[in-house]
Amino acid sequence: MFDEVLHLGVVGSTHAMLQQMTERGELVCGRVLLADFQTGGRGQGSNSWHSNYGQNILMSLCWCPAALSASRQFGISVAVSMAVVKMLNQHKIPEVRIKWPNDIWSGDRKLAGLLVSNTISGNMIAQSIVSLGINVNEPEFPAELPNPVSMRMLSGQEYDRMMLLRSLLELIREHLSLLDRGNIDALNEEFRLHLLGLGQKRVFSVAGVITTCVIEGVDEYGRLLLMHHDGTISAYDMSEIKMLQ
Repeated sequence: MFDEVLHLGVVGSTHAMLQQMTERGELVCGRVLLADFQTGGRGQGSNSWHSNYGQNILMSLCWCPAALSASRQFGISVAVSMAVVKMLNQHKIPEVRIKWPNDIWSGDRKLAGLLVSNTISGNMIAQSIVSLGINVNEPEFPAELPNPVSMRMLSGQEYDRMMLLRSLLELIREHLSLLDRGNIDALNEEFRLHLLGLGQKRVFSVAGVITTCVIEGVDEYGRLLLMHHDGTISAYDMSEIKMLQ
């Protein structure tokens, strides 16, 4: 799995390319696309991704789970996020945390982002396209961007992208295999322990109302669990809530 890596130069979006391959009927399970530059790279929603040519990991992969129900699809984000966290920890990147739902931060700065698109057949996940943007060798970022950082900026050293990619794919393979074997609870607990702000009071916009809540974790559907001032715990999905600070 993930042995077939297509290294591309300039593309619109590796995520869109894999989707188009699927629509043409190509067998893309296990395929990985790595780009040196994306003209249409994006994160969650309408967010764009800044990256100079050949500096970072801009990749998409296709995974076809053996038997994963659609109700547990957030497990894919959990497994891949934890693989990225472990790769960064191996390279001594400090204070690596997951900012719910799909960003990887070092301290208070964004280091990587994840985008997942699933194809559902009946009540099962037939295919998942996972895209990752990891800031690796970027020396600096435009001043107008709020809080990005790269591995190079944090450590002061340059990295071999292909070596990082190989180790990352191995970790992703291991974590998705755990998911395939039904070890979702163990992965969820690891994910929870690495949540940015776990156990801390944070300010959120909930249905347009500004409120302070304590982050308690994430439920099996990927919803953020927040404790309110009266001690009640509520679950929120991405469309309902935004973390302000």
